[in-house]
Amino acid sequence: MPSSLHQGVVALFRDDPTLAFALLRDAFGLELPRLREVSDRHGALDRFAPCFGDTAELRPDLAICGEASEVEDASGGAAVIIEVQRRVDPRKRWRIAVYAALLAELLTRPTAVIVVPLADPVARWARGLGAGELPPRQSVLVLDRQVVPRIVAVERARRRPAAHLRAHG
Repeated sequence: MPSSLHQGVVALFRDDPTLAFALLRDAFGLELPRLREVSDRHGALDRFAPCFGDTAELRPDLAICGEASEVEDASGGAAVIIEVQRRVDPRKRWRIAVYAALLAELLTRPTAVIVVPLADPVARWARGLGAGELPPRQSVLVLDRQVVPRIVAVERARRRPAAHLRAHG
């Protein structure tokens, strides 16, 4: 069962879906198309997955879609899966890749996965998720206290407090 902390972090992104794209640019240095509309697609993967041999539904914490500002942009925009983890979950090693593939197919656009670990051991686990792949690759972006931009402008932080979450220490 999700904790209040887990749900609170998910709510940060659900309440300000542009935050995920800002962090892709600012914290991870990714180039993204200009986006004209960003929307929460949290129900996008709420469908049965018979490929797993059962009727379990796939439910990432949050799926966000951004529409490209320019019609001629071939990417169509970008999408982001947000997965908040408070503990290591061996099933998520496989599920996170499925979330990304299904959302990318559904929306037909480049898709990133951001894992927000709520503990340092979970961050270490998340950073190694792509290590077991053939060939090894970085499959997720880990948004922990090591990568969130520091507050450098108090006025900017007041306008958008959720964008500056770096813990001290």
